[in-house]
Amino acid sequence: MRNSCKYTSIIMVTTLILAGCQSDDESPDPVTNAPVANAGDDRQAEIGTVVKLDASGSSDPQNDPLTYNWSLVDKPAGSTAVIVGVGKEQAEFTLDKAGIYSVALKVSDGILEATDEFVVTNRTPIINSVGTSTAGGFADDLADVGRTISISGDFFSGDVNENIVTLGGAVCRIEDLNHSMFGEDFIRMVVPEEALSGKLVIKVGEEAVTWPIDIKILSRPVDHFVSIIPLEEQERERNADYKEIGTLIRPLVNGSLVGFSARTPERTDVRITVWDVATKTELAFEKLETDRERRVNKSLDTRVPLEAGKEYLVTINSNNWYFHISNPRTPIYPQTLGNFEILGSLAGGSTTELPTEFTYPETQMIEDYIVLGADMVFAADPVQ
Repeated sequence: MRNSCKYTSIIMVTTLILAGCQSDDESPDPVTNAPVANAGDDRQAEIGTVVKLDASGSSDPQNDPLTYNWSLVDKPAGSTAVIVGVGKEQAEFTLDKAGIYSVALKVSDGILEATDEFVVTNRTPIINSVGTSTAGGFADDLADVGRTISISGDFFSGDVNENIVTLGGAVCRIEDLNHSMFGEDFIRMVVPEEALSGKLVIKVGEEAVTWPIDIKILSRPVDHFVSIIPLEEQERERNADYKEIGTLIRPLVNGSLVGFSARTPERTDVRITVWDVATKTELAFEKLETDRERRVNKSLDTRVPLEAGKEYLVTINSNNWYFHISNPRTPIYPQTLGNFEILGSLAGGSTTELPTEFTYPETQMIEDYIVLGADMVFAADPVQ
């Protein structure tokens, strides 16, 4: 029995020693952390330029060598951009269209991978100057429908379809584009009929710039009236009598009187006046001489505010003028056209020469013709 116990003890001790030796020989697996991908920050680039890609900011915790893979995840419609040097630390592509380019970088240490993305967009356009073309040469914050506005700046697209110009929310047609990589860009656009007074905006891709000065659309209510309503033009030729005669107008929007225009059958001296109908007082007047083409446009030195809903009278005092008459003779008022209601015509008494003092003409109310002698040039305020 003793011998049996002895052998058992020896076996148990041997087993414990062997177990302890096996535990001492084992070592833990090495810890491997994923690399860090760094593709760079979001940025802008000018259309047509090369965008440099740099993955040198990427790293591996174990300092293992990295492999690189660049890709364009998304790009604008129509772009043919491809990355040159897809598998290199430094790569590049050409930003050939306006819009957003999503760039992805994948790095690998041979076991684990990491990714990073950033976006490149075209440069935000810059407007350096705006010049308008108006009948009468009014200031550059005033524009005529159908005429052009010239815009100089930087970072426009060389593709005319990628430059979207709006005025008061209305899209404008670009008539001319001059794009330079080394100087100012230039756009000439046409003011559409639906344009409203307001902001001029150029959008290239997803980037836009707004000109800080409101552009106000000009209107000439009398001229607009005779261009829309079918009437017969006649002349009152030069004679010995000067007459104060004009058109009753009610603006439908707030704005300013910025000038006058006039047209006469013969070259002559005229006086153009805008009256406040409620008080029968002069708000502004100019004594002018029509030119060789028997026309005249005059910008006021000080603009006169006009209120929506109030009645005004614009008159010419002259010894010859045009008038447009209905045929057959039927009333043509009132008419609502654009920003105005045209309410009628008024005429006063006659004088043998251009008078030095003028009175509100209320001798005769005319319902079947309109005098195309004098017109106001009205600049509508932007709609808030």
